[in-house]
This record gives sequence, C-alpha cells and structure tokens, in this order.
Amino acid sequence: MRAEDTGCEVEIRTKGMQWDGMKAEIEKAEEEAEKMVEKIAEGGLVADAWDGLPIPEGHEGMQSEGSRFRKQANTTVVAELSRVVDFYRRELPSGEWGEWKENTADAKVEQKSARLAFRSGSRAITRWK
Repeated sequence: MRAEDTGCEVEIRTKGMQWDGMKAEIEKAEEEAEKMVEKIAEGGLVADAWDGLPIPEGHEGMQSEGSRFRKQANTTVVAELSRVVDFYRRELPSGEWGEWKENTADAKVEQKSARLAFRSGSRAITRWK
C-alpha cells in the first residue's frame, strides 16, 4: 500500500505462509499498517502504548511513579503542541484504549500549554504541558 502524495510507503511481506488461520492475522496487520499510513499522511502522531494508554511513538525519557491507585508518567514528545493535543483527542475516544470521553469544560489549550481531561467511568486522565 502506498500513500503517493505524502511519500509514505508501507510494505508487508509474507513468506512461506501456508495456514488459512494466518490469513486473519495478515489481514489485521495490513489494516493496522493502512491506519498508520493514514495517520502519517494526515500529519498525525502514531500511537505507542504505555500501561494500556496511548503515548506518541518516538517519545523520549519516559519516567513514571505512583501506586495502584494513582499513576503519573512524564515523557518528552518532539512535536508541535497542537499535534500532541490532536493525538490525545483522536486516540483516547477511539475505543482502542477504552471508553474515554473528553471533559471539554476542564480543557484549556493555549499557545504554549495545554490541559486536557478525559474520563472513563470512575477513572480520569488529565494531561498538561
């Protein structure tokens, strides 16, 4: 599959696959690769995972602390603030990470800082920079 306009190219090769059961796994990998190409083509950040939550791929210097009741993670993402805000607004409600809904009343996005708030049942996430 190719994204000609953006210069992105993802190629999936299989060698010696003879099971019909592998077809579903191959199709899933192709779908995931296609989604990644679409995100890159849109200028979006690609998701990596940390403790069951999305974190932009290519992050640097991951630090975490906390207990089973409360966790905190800090990392550096080399990207424009607007792209990081868009990343969390796209990834958390997507359903891939759970049923997170943004609390826009608690959100505050400015030119050099942002605070986002998401809730899933009794769990809450607050992200700020």
